[in-house]
Amino acid sequence: MKNDLMSIENSTQIKDLIYIIRDKQVMLDSDLARLYQVETRKLNEEVKRNIKGFPEKFMFQLTKEEYKILISQITTPKSKESIGGRQKLPYVFTEQGISMLSAILKGDIAIDISIMITNTFVEMRKYMLSDGEIFSSFDRIELEQLKAENIQDKMDLIKEKYKDFTMYCYDKKFLEIGIKIIDRKIKIVKEIKNTKRNYVALIEENNENYVLKEPRNEFRIPQRKFFSIFKKGEALSTFLNINKILSEENVDNFVKPLLAIVKRKNKMICYSSILFEYSLGTSDRKYLDEIIEKMKEIHSLGYYHGDFNPSNFLIEETKKNNKEEHKILIIDTQGKRMSFFKYRAHYDMLTMQIDTYPEMLYPYKKDFSYWLALAVKKFKALKFIKKFKEKKRELRDKGWKI
Repeated sequence: MKNDLMSIENSTQIKDLIYIIRDKQVMLDSDLARLYQVETRKLNEEVKRNIKGFPEKFMFQLTKEEYKILISQITTPKSKESIGGRQKLPYVFTEQGISMLSAILKGDIAIDISIMITNTFVEMRKYMLSDGEIFSSFDRIELEQLKAENIQDKMDLIKEKYKDFTMYCYDKKFLEIGIKIIDRKIKIVKEIKNTKRNYVALIEENNENYVLKEPRNEFRIPQRKFFSIFKKGEALSTFLNINKILSEENVDNFVKPLLAIVKRKNKMICYSSILFEYSLGTSDRKYLDEIIEKMKEIHSLGYYHGDFNPSNFLIEETKKNNKEEHKILIIDTQGKRMSFFKYRAHYDMLTMQIDTYPEMLYPYKKDFSYWLALAVKKFKALKFIKKFKEKKRELRDKGWKI
């Protein structure tokens, strides 16, 4: 058996079968079926019979755009042969999903192959920082993936290099502002926040006001900095996600991101910032019920906030036909999608209810996701947990790398 496994490992070169898609390291269902010595159809059927064990973070189906990009990147002949003629879009599995496969496929081969694959994932993580070969085409693949998201119908994503920085926008005029931000030649009207965790400032360029934000925790906390190797980062994710929501969904309640700037060293983010349009809106608690209704609407579209409190919602008041009107604008969110159950939606609402608005009428049915979110909120509210987090923040502010 060991000799057979070694021949499989040598012939397929498992590390060459691992791809980065949606910021995750994944393997194709057809490649896994070949390693497990079963038909791809059989493997997917077993997964469907045990679908509860395969949430989206364990397994997902490729989109047409991702499929096209992946085919262009595949260099292994057997992989290209197995995926090229398929009528249905393939599924891919993360490291956790592959571990789950060994449990449902059973048998010595499944166990041994899963161990071999897991070891390969571990080895890759160990030398990712020093082995540039793995990332030789990373920038090219990343740009292809960003374009494939097709965020705006009428505008193409612009990716521009300047010094050691990369700028992303949809309108070239913001590249000039980006260069001034990088060169520290921008006019700062007012510093709104300047901590070791975040920097937010009101800036002015060509008689226009904008808001500049630098999410510093991303590159000052070692573990977050390391995992930025596999992620777009907060600035770029916010820029892409919010623009996608604004262009594809029937909502205009987000402050629009105009530019994202990212700098990487050894593939890890060491600086990032995002430029937003400026709004004259202010926070106002008297609109809390309307804010909750607006958040329900966002949840119904499949997105969550992540920090649902009144300070992250601006009320922009205007006059139209001599009649006063107002509009709710959402800030300080990455616009991330929710998973298949409503844990994130409940966590948003519980954050508002527990932290700010205890008398609010809870808007959702109290299902399993509700009780899970409530348990997490209560755990985080425990005194020793709060003290631990405060101490950790204090040490980080003193320069400790924790």
